[in-house]
Amino acid sequence: MDKEKFEKTAILGPGLIGASIGLAMKARGLTDEVVGLARSEATLAKAHKIGAIDNGTHELTEAINGADLVIVATPVFAAIELMKKISENVALLKTTDGRKPLITDACSSKQQVVTAAEQYLPDTVDFIGGHPMAGKETAGPEHAEAALFAGATWVLTPTGKTGAEVLQRGIKLADALGAVP
Repeated sequence: MDKEKFEKTAILGPGLIGASIGLAMKARGLTDEVVGLARSEATLAKAHKIGAIDNGTHELTEAINGADLVIVATPVFAAIELMKKISENVALLKTTDGRKPLITDACSSKQQVVTAAEQYLPDTVDFIGGHPMAGKETAGPEHAEAALFAGATWVLTPTGKTGAEVLQRGIKLADALGAVP
């Protein structure tokens, strides 16, 4: 399956799952740059040290400015707030090759996140919900692995607004990360 290349990926929450996505994106040549957003300086430093992110920030606007892929890898309630804040700053996202910016998530609980995305995100972006069925007993970016998703199921959860092309983008991304969509 062909893969989509992204210029700038914003990972909102570079913990175990987010940092593993960053490592996999970089190892597989899926992105030119990864920027992480976290509240903790220690999380950003650890994610940067292992190469999961190129840069880190505490400011959402800095993280998503120029991004053509945004991955929300936070707890559910934080993800809902991030959907609201992304919608308020959606003009900062970048389109490439005539495609809308892609927003997805890696949250374990889907209904509230998908509902928030449907409610808050405008039609100027593509959204496909996702949940990689992978993880470890240990948390934090220092435990991240590029191969964490290899062979793992990646559940995709479209909204009522998700068209076939957007679903295919989600399938291709999960597949490119080594998962089974």
